[in-house]
Amino acid sequence: MRRRAADYRRPVRRRLSCWIWSLLGIFSIVGFVLFVVHHHHDHEDHVEQPISERESRNEQVVHERMNLTQEMLSVNSYARQIAEQTTLAKAYIIIAKEHNNLHLAWELSTKIRSCQLLLSKAAMRDEPISLDEAEPNIRSLSSLILKAQDAHYDIATTMMTMKSHIQALEERANAASVQSMMFGQLTAESLPKNLHCLEMKLMADWLTKKSLQDFADERRNSPRLVDNNLYHFCIFSDNLLAVSVVINSTVANADHPKQLVFHIVTDSIHYGVMLAWFLNNDFKGSTVEVQNIDNFTWLNSSYSPAVKQLMSTDSRKYYFDGSQDTGVEPKFRNPKYIYLLNHLRFYIPEIYPQLEKIVFLDDDVVVQKDLTPLFSLDLHGNVNGAVETCLEAFHRYYKYLNFSNPLISSKFDPQACGWAFGMNVFDLIAWRKANVTARYHYWIEQNADRTIWKLGTLPPGLLAFYGMTEPLDRRWHVLGLGYDVNVDNRLIESAAVIHFNGNMKPWLKLRINRATIMFFRLWYCQEIAVDASLVVSAVGVLQGLLALQQQHFKPKPNTVLLASYPKSGTTWLKALLFAIKNRAELDFNTHHLLSSNPHELVPQLEAYAFKHPTNPTPNTCLIHSHLAFNCLPELANCKIVYVFRDPKDVLTSCWHFIQKLRPKELPFISLPEAFDQFTKGYSPFGPFWDHVMGYYKASLEFPKKVCFLKYEELKKDPIFNAKKLAEFLEQPFSLEEESEGIVERITELCSFEKLSNLEVNKEGTHTGFFIPTIPNNIFFRQGKVGDSKNHLSEEMIEVLDEITKQKLGFDLMNTSVTPLQNDLLVEEKTRYSFLHEYLTS
Repeated sequence: MRRRAADYRRPVRRRLSCWIWSLLGIFSIVGFVLFVVHHHHDHEDHVEQPISERESRNEQVVHERMNLTQEMLSVNSYARQIAEQTTLAKAYIIIAKEHNNLHLAWELSTKIRSCQLLLSKAAMRDEPISLDEAEPNIRSLSSLILKAQDAHYDIATTMMTMKSHIQALEERANAASVQSMMFGQLTAESLPKNLHCLEMKLMADWLTKKSLQDFADERRNSPRLVDNNLYHFCIFSDNLLAVSVVINSTVANADHPKQLVFHIVTDSIHYGVMLAWFLNNDFKGSTVEVQNIDNFTWLNSSYSPAVKQLMSTDSRKYYFDGSQDTGVEPKFRNPKYIYLLNHLRFYIPEIYPQLEKIVFLDDDVVVQKDLTPLFSLDLHGNVNGAVETCLEAFHRYYKYLNFSNPLISSKFDPQACGWAFGMNVFDLIAWRKANVTARYHYWIEQNADRTIWKLGTLPPGLLAFYGMTEPLDRRWHVLGLGYDVNVDNRLIESAAVIHFNGNMKPWLKLRINRATIMFFRLWYCQEIAVDASLVVSAVGVLQGLLALQQQHFKPKPNTVLLASYPKSGTTWLKALLFAIKNRAELDFNTHHLLSSNPHELVPQLEAYAFKHPTNPTPNTCLIHSHLAFNCLPELANCKIVYVFRDPKDVLTSCWHFIQKLRPKELPFISLPEAFDQFTKGYSPFGPFWDHVMGYYKASLEFPKKVCFLKYEELKKDPIFNAKKLAEFLEQPFSLEEESEGIVERITELCSFEKLSNLEVNKEGTHTGFFIPTIPNNIFFRQGKVGDSKNHLSEEMIEVLDEITKQKLGFDLMNTSVTPLQNDLLVEEKTRYSFLHEYLTS
């Protein structure tokens, strides 16, 4: 075949070359554009890549319904990725604020809210978050996070700093927890605060009254103290309240209390206090001996290894430096473990060498039955009669002793039944024959390094009395009321002795309330003496006062406080003030006083605070208190109305009132006994005359804040005094009210005759005081002036009138309420100056 000429072949080659070069140019341009775009969005590549990867995975997954929890746990979930980014963004918000970059913090917060809204919508519609929804939020939030990182926030350092702060706080919290436990232990053995002033007064009596000291010498030589035909009990304690309850409960339940002899040993600090108290009070003819442990000169370190160890530097360091030793349990730092009185129970034969049998009682027990049958029990030659506590496995010997010590494991059975101190019958003849005290000394010496047991008296007691303990019926001694809230009520009721062993002692705030009444009903029969300028009351009153002070009592604006000494016309004044203050809001036909007792309408401040210690402020503008003036909490912008009554009528009314409240099992208080206590100032709210003078002087110095009224003047002219009260409250009766007879209707509604005949006051009950339930009719007896002359002797009346003149400086009963002499005001100016600022505010 003939070839085509070369001139015809060249144009085709040129066209192919042009096409090739054109394609290369196009590809180059596209590549350049893609490079520019890629370079422009380089900082977002890390977002697009995981999104594209998750897209290919999630396209193959079909979600029928969304479970948000599973979404957060799934590594392929957009919800989890958004949540993680949100958490990181929140951290950067904190860092940005610390660096004062508020704009960045605002941007992050805004984007976080958008992401949270997206998560909420997904949860509400029950569907997973789609790629289209997640991508813009993740991309924008990532961009802000990168921006925060570019701001050079060192998150690693910040996290380390936060971690160190958290660790430091955890260490402080742990230390505080241990310290709190230790303080709880210390509190469990501390002196109740309400006894401080009583003890000061008793100590003053002991030091200044020679008659008491002479009486103590006579009692010390009594032949009853060594008479083995009587029933002897020993108590070793420095707690006056507790010991008084133990003795009072024992004699109250004894068939023959005059045959009981109590032997108390205390320390030198409380020796005079105990003597003054038990010499001043009669416990149904029983004998009470008080000894000072410091007089036991034979009990020294050369004779007793226990004394030597307790006084040693090592033991003291182990106890007092224990707060730095986290390995030592806080309970072993309890001060009772190094208190010699607590170890005195092992020296009973030496203390009472002439006695043959004795019952040991701890100071945290309450006796409920006659204990004299214990002395006729056959101990079968054993030394110690005690209730066993091995019904639960952890009360066996291995719980208290270290059986890894060969000396213990070779001599004792780890499953041997434990028993408890607290109520023990000791045969002192058998004790001396077995030389138990020497056995106790032996084990104390063996435990010098505290490898057999830590501290305490029960472990050495288990060792010393091993094989010499006679088990008693469980009903003789029920334990656990100081730590176990689940003790069976049937056991408590049937027990001869209930034991508040543990930290929750009945005289402390951390007590178990359901068992406390059994303790305090045996203390209230012995009223607490008070100092003239301070309130020391029954525990409930004191705790209410402490709550008012500690929680910063904050009364409502325009609050009115009615103050009075008990049985001074309080019920009447409560009704009168309530009716006057609320007269514009209440109808006489449906008045609250017709269906409610006045004490329900006007709460008692200290009783309310006792029941509501964390919020002691009543929700009312009218309140009442029996507290002395100088013990009131701050009462800014409050007015005080005080009612004073003839002390002779107060005594008579109080005597009748107490007799009605007094439990039947407690002995009757005669009027001469009540007279003696009243004149001595024995009352939870202080002596009567100091109580009156506190408010009277305040009314003279601050007449616009304190109104002083006399009960007798109120009874004489109730209408005039009702108007006087209304003016003092800045709610005077208008002429229209007076013309309509509103004043007369109020005084009639609040009269004794009207209130006492209402059904609610005849059949109802009240729970607003410290006693669980009080019948309302107990508040209404006669409501007369001068009823005391029908009960008190002429001598009693003369004594009370003379005390009134001496204490008040004049005859208040025959004097109208007028200012006192200026020098008397100046004398008391300093005493009440601390109230001046808020009383005049």
